[in-house]
Amino acid sequence: MATLQQVMDDQREFAIERDWGQFHTPKNLAMALGGEVGELSNAIADALSSPGDKAGLASLESVTSEIADVTLYLLRLFDVLGCSLPDRQVQRGQGTTASDSERLLFLALAKLVGAVGEILEFWQWSAVGEDETSLERVERRITAAFDHLARVAGLVGVGLADVAEAKLTHNADRYPISKSFGVHSKYTEFD
Repeated sequence: MATLQQVMDDQREFAIERDWGQFHTPKNLAMALGGEVGELSNAIADALSSPGDKAGLASLESVTSEIADVTLYLLRLFDVLGCSLPDRQVQRGQGTTASDSERLLFLALAKLVGAVGEILEFWQWSAVGEDETSLERVERRITAAFDHLARVAGLVGVGLADVAEAKLTHNADRYPISKSFGVHSKYTEFD
């Protein structure tokens, strides 16, 4: 069982091996994060609109894969910016009714969307390093997004480090160094 710090370290090595640091600017990572949060929102909405899927969101690859993607982009932002990972425990959604869990999940997801929107807005108008407080402001924003993601994961019933580690392992197969070194193409574009 990996920790988030181990996943972040492994992800850094993954990026170095593929010479992807050149593409991992904070603004690019924030834009990718925004897209992944949108995909997570769609996956959860689709799952909850299907009566049979409500009970087992953690078993749905569409949901866990998107939680993993959002986790990986947040970890990469923490790493690239040199920010410390928050030391938080994922709280599981126990002791709630199904309707309460669904409402809490939508609330946590809405807060995640809002927090990521604030991250995106930050790079719309400024860049880290413009003033002494800019890094502190963006760190607060990515920490808030992380907290909301952890709440979503807890309500779904998955561990952030576990799903992120599995996704990173899967990505190693999708993005072999021989095809992805110094290239920013998606795996679907490889021959």
